[in-house]
Amino acid sequence: MIKLVLMAGIIGGLTGVISHLLRNGRVLIYPRKKQRPKGLYLGFIADFLFGSAAAIFAVTYLASDPSDVKNDSRHLYLSRT
Repeated sequence: MIKLVLMAGIIGGLTGVISHLLRNGRVLIYPRKKQRPKGLYLGFIADFLFGSAAAIFAVTYLASDPSDVKNDSRHLYLSRT
């Protein structure tokens, strides 16, 4: 289950970065400090974090039963060999 959550986080984060690139014209906006109002703008890191959180939420809370996810992934692995 932990491997599934990690893979979902990585895939969701990469999807978040891709959406960031599409939204900002293929330019990564790096984190920077803002002067007014004082704060920190996270740039593409925020999109990575939101994408990972959404993917992890989808895998953990929207799956009806964790044993279904485990059995499905084992079935997919066995069908490839």
